[in-house]
Amino acid sequence: MVIKESVNHVRRPKISEWRLIVNIAWLFVINSVLFGVFYFSTHPLTKNIFWPNLSTRFIVNNPTTSFLYQIQSRFASGQETYYVDLLVPFMIFILLVVILGRVWCGWLCPIGFIQNILLRIRKALGIPYKDVSPKATMVLNQMGYVLIFLIAFLSFAVGVTFLGMHNFWTKSELPFESVAPPRPIWIFLQQLVGLESWDSVIPLSSIIVAILVIVLSFKIRHFWCRICPAGALMSLLNRRALVSIQKDGSKCTKCRICLRACPMDIEEIYEEKEKDNVTHETCIHCYRCVELCPEDGCLSVTFMNKTIATSKYPRAPKQKEVVG
Repeated sequence: MVIKESVNHVRRPKISEWRLIVNIAWLFVINSVLFGVFYFSTHPLTKNIFWPNLSTRFIVNNPTTSFLYQIQSRFASGQETYYVDLLVPFMIFILLVVILGRVWCGWLCPIGFIQNILLRIRKALGIPYKDVSPKATMVLNQMGYVLIFLIAFLSFAVGVTFLGMHNFWTKSELPFESVAPPRPIWIFLQQLVGLESWDSVIPLSSIIVAILVIVLSFKIRHFWCRICPAGALMSLLNRRALVSIQKDGSKCTKCRICLRACPMDIEEIYEEKEKDNVTHETCIHCYRCVELCPEDGCLSVTFMNKTIATSKYPRAPKQKEVVG
């Protein structure tokens, strides 16, 4: 009698599949007014709660709006209240980012969802993506901070009349809204399904920027995430968030798969062998590195120090088979 051991491989959902499901579910959340949810901004207790990611300003059925757009408008009118009304939204923003880091970018941002779809289309067509050099990656990552400064300064200048910026923009049509790529994307999609009037005016500058972002995101993985001003703000707290990517350097074989899989071209996750927490400031928590890493337990996702996913999903237990 011969006893053979066989291993049954259990096919588990990939992290990227879960992310797609969450992306789609989040689209229902930010359109939840359609399902009877009240506008958060109309209630005194919830009027300062805004999503950290910026892509919800032009979704008409969103119960609230984006942090970035609200901060812009409060900078413009803040001189009347000595900018005190900026405090609570900033505190809530910090709390939300400390809890989830840039998970808001990788799993919950509608523009991130569009970029994921573009990546799938490109892959299906067999079109290679454009490699971005480390120097170019660094420059793109700094662009987000430049945009944050311009948004804050120009919005502040609109509210200070002696600077003359109110001659170019108004408090209802602030600088970033004139070029925001989500604006034409979501207005057009809502017009197609009858949720937005075809009379809605979209600035030509915003349409041009949206086309550029879509084209560049098709060739450069997650191009918008690299320069997103809201993402830049979240980057400041990303390493300190309760959710993180952990690495067991002793199990790393330097295969470079994690680096090739990273849509943000983060080199540290491949190079680091000493630190446990390898969450980079620009990491959008897509977990492609964890999903594709071939080494058992080399990379893992943790929340409040509890492991929720590890590299190389475990196989089903071995089963004994009696032969003869």
